[in-house]
Amino acid sequence: PSRLSMMEVRPTQERLRAAMMVDPKVDLIVESENTDQSNSMPALIGESIPGKGVLSSWYRVANQVPAVALVALFHLMVGIPFGVSYFPVGWRSSFGSDEIPDAGGSDNGEDELVEGPFPLPGKESLGIRMFLFSTIIGQLVFTFASNFDSAVGLQMVENVPFCHSLASIVIKNQGYGLEALSTLFFLFAFASVVVGLVFYLLGKFELGRIIYFFPSHVLVGCIG
Repeated sequence: PSRLSMMEVRPTQERLRAAMMVDPKVDLIVESENTDQSNSMPALIGESIPGKGVLSSWYRVANQVPAVALVALFHLMVGIPFGVSYFPVGWRSSFGSDEIPDAGGSDNGEDELVEGPFPLPGKESLGIRMFLFSTIIGQLVFTFASNFDSAVGLQMVENVPFCHSLASIVIKNQGYGLEALSTLFFLFAFASVVVGLVFYLLGKFELGRIIYFFPSHVLVGCIG
């Protein structure tokens, strides 16, 4: 396209010079056309440069690398305290067989302190894997389905007390075995689906104003 444009400019200029000898007013037309052609030539030449789109794409990707690296480092740092906080502290792996207490509640209706053996080795590493897996899923959903330009998927520390409450309820009814752990995993997943569905419906039907009916300290304590 640039070669054809250069060939078209020369005959046009020659015709305009000949017209100027007859009518001096054509000088204004010459200046305007030369200005338009000179402004359009760099765009035509730039479009004909091979690999320009690829270089711009790589440049945009390189600009996002520092932000991605910072968020990944932040996730790894936050994943450690989250991993050790999903399950109650008393539900630990290193627990003697002669120290297993009763998992039932007390006579006054209050739950006893959780103190028993965790059914799998490496409770903390299991919690870290749970955090990383759920964070990856949330980040993928935000990246491909969110309208925000730089959405970051991250769990909130306000959810930890709810996790402990669910664990205490399950342990009270099923003990400290694998059955209790599998039930707790199901409750974690079910609670996540319910919360996600509620937030989706709030956004779908534009019901975000409902949150103003709740006191601010309740919102801060529940959703951060």
